[in-house]
Amino acid sequence: MDNEFYRAHDCNPKTLKDDNVPTGDNNLFEAVFRPPFPNIEERFIATVFFYESLVEGTVSVIGRIPYPEAFQQFSFVIPCSTEDGTYQITEADTGISAAFITGYVGIIRLVKGTIKFSRDKVRNTIDASFSVYIPHKHEEEETEEYHAEGRIFLNATGPLCVEG
Repeated sequence: MDNEFYRAHDCNPKTLKDDNVPTGDNNLFEAVFRPPFPNIEERFIATVFFYESLVEGTVSVIGRIPYPEAFQQFSFVIPCSTEDGTYQITEADTGISAAFITGYVGIIRLVKGTIKFSRDKVRNTIDASFSVYIPHKHEEEETEEYHAEGRIFLNATGPLCVEG
């Protein structure tokens, strides 16, 4: 994975954004795992949120459970030119990318799933739902796929879609 991917998904432990940044009211970033993901159980409920441009030409949508709890994070990176709607998660650099990060497993780039979102450009919010599949290889076993469905509502935490 390249440096831009790490910056956009805010997943470099040395440069993580400050978890104490005010993020507004009514933020929500939750997911349910089926089957339960190892060491996480069935639910992911973020307590830290970011909705801002971390890399030129994209906007990052991040929900995190920080340390000292077991670090967990879902992130989606959306090109600024992408209209509201429903999209496939892609591995290509030109579409919407997604990642799931946990201190137990590390960074997992998601390549299968969808996200549906709409943005309120007056209030600077995003409202989204997602359905993704997370591959996880157990020790000396085959890779198992975990399905996560979630809901997001976030207020902007910084500039959106910074260009040049």
